[in-house]
Amino acid sequence: MLPSETNKRIYFLDGFRALAILMVVAIHAVPYSHPLDPGISEIIQFVIRTIAVPAFFLSDGFLFILKKPYSNNLQYMKYVIKSAQRLLIPWFVFTIIYLVARSISEELNIVQNKIIMGNSLPSIIQAAYASTIAPQMYFLLSLFIIRTLSFGMKYMEKLHVLHVVIIFISYVVLYHFCIIPYLTPLLSDGNGFDPFLNALWGMQFYLAGTIFANYYKEFFRHSLVIMIVSTVVFIVFKFYCDAGTLNETVIAFAYLTAIFTLFLKKMDKNNILSTIGKDTMGIYLVHAPVMVNIISLLMLTLVANALLSYILVTLLTFLFSLLIVRVIYTIPYGVLLFGTAPPRE
Repeated sequence: MLPSETNKRIYFLDGFRALAILMVVAIHAVPYSHPLDPGISEIIQFVIRTIAVPAFFLSDGFLFILKKPYSNNLQYMKYVIKSAQRLLIPWFVFTIIYLVARSISEELNIVQNKIIMGNSLPSIIQAAYASTIAPQMYFLLSLFIIRTLSFGMKYMEKLHVLHVVIIFISYVVLYHFCIIPYLTPLLSDGNGFDPFLNALWGMQFYLAGTIFANYYKEFFRHSLVIMIVSTVVFIVFKFYCDAGTLNETVIAFAYLTAIFTLFLKKMDKNNILSTIGKDTMGIYLVHAPVMVNIISLLMLTLVANALLSYILVTLLTFLFSLLIVRVIYTIPYGVLLFGTAPPRE
């Protein structure tokens, strides 16, 4: 069950995020490995890409409802300032770190595509904003944008479950039939990730997380039934329905729901996944592009098999990133790099 105090960790959610961060590392390991067989690559990409980042948006929506930052008074600015500390400071620090690393790599001709050297300051700022240099950084800006819109969430607690579901479905439809066709061409040039567009995309899963949290007891009580139904829906829409925007969305939510309910069990702080889950922010920031690049240079030299090299690049990048995060936690004020205090027990 959920902890009675909001300052306690939710171990099953830590485990859920541990799986998600492994998937994120696996996504970024693909271009750093030997080319995979097209059929295998398609399966791997589907398994990891479909829910890796959505899982983090869902988790944040879940935690927002649990912590209820607006429960007593409208503490919007306090929440936004805390979110800026948690998200914008790490974004700024690691963006600078990776800008410097990229500049050195370009100067030494380690990388051929010049993003920094010879480009104007506006283009470099745009590259940083769109995560062209470090592919994971956009998420922090996207999540901050979502959190700035959270003032509307406190009113959803007072609504009937049917009304909340209608709002959720309406937003999903709005996103796919209005936002994508009209806003995407205006805001995206196809290079990198636009944080604002990704915030609008992530809001779907954030809203799902708020629903999961508001009706957590029902989810917990009927977790097996929900997991079975989600799995059946996933199978039907994935293998027996024609491809389409809404079908792909249903597949993503069914897959995400099934995995989420799989973690709805008693999980204590000694479980390996819940332990790793406390360090997801650090792993997210550290694993790419430098760490995965270093690991891949070694693995591509030693391992010729494409699938094996991909698995090793993924796992070693994950493990060494975790190790570096734990080392940073031992350094005085090192935790400030991640915008937070050391993980609580």
